[in-house]
Amino acid sequence: MVYSVVVAGASRGLGLEYVNFLSKDSNANIVIGLYRSPSSASKLLQLAKERPNVHAIQADVGKLSDIQSAVEQATRVLDGKLDLLINNAFYAGEPAKFCAPLHTRSAEELEADLHAAFQVNTVGPIMTANLFLPLLRAGPTKKIMNISTLAADTDVVLRAPLIEPVYAITKAALNMATVSMAVGGLREEAFTILAVSPGVSNTADADTPLDPQIASDIKKIYENLRAAYPDWDGVADAPEDTVRMTLDVINKATPAQSGRFVSHFGIENDRWL
Repeated sequence: MVYSVVVAGASRGLGLEYVNFLSKDSNANIVIGLYRSPSSASKLLQLAKERPNVHAIQADVGKLSDIQSAVEQATRVLDGKLDLLINNAFYAGEPAKFCAPLHTRSAEELEADLHAAFQVNTVGPIMTANLFLPLLRAGPTKKIMNISTLAADTDVVLRAPLIEPVYAITKAALNMATVSMAVGGLREEAFTILAVSPGVSNTADADTPLDPQIASDIKKIYENLRAAYPDWDGVADAPEDTVRMTLDVINKATPAQSGRFVSHFGIENDRWL
């Protein structure tokens, strides 16, 4: 059976790895990757050239018209049926402000950053899921995986101050959106919808030097996590491992478990790292 997947936010990082991982078997999967800009999607576009089962569609999930256009194009590619939607697109804000506490930022700058983050991290996935529902309803599996973050769990942040507030706030809102999708009637339609934290994954691009401020922030985040979770070895997972584990979670999940916010270790495992 051919398995069809749409990955929103597939330009790089985990999104790109989802496309790469899922499309390796050209006889089994059809994979569509949504990307915002060609300038940041060269590897995805190259995959689409090399693999006949990969299709790249330009769409900014922060723009409703782009999502609507992507659904129209995907409908033709997929013959009207979709098995799995992966909402992976995200906005992290300005690199220099990623870990800045809310009270240290100017009102105008913070408001603009919050609006942009909510549009991509919360509103975008909601609209993407809603607009792809007809294709998902026509498919046999009816699954949606919203990629969240351990920073959206209040207990984690209290134990290990991650200080990435704008990103965490908007991903926490995505978790609540996931619950709302499930209990709002889709669970009864046999949909399986999860918010999944991918843990800590090494998605750095070797071809793109890391911004010094981001490198410093990541170091501090790792230190806080290591102090709070001494059993964690402090080593980020390879993207392929993260993708494999999160796909295993959504593939094993059932409609009865819809709405949960879980880690890459599985629905019945309370580990985040």
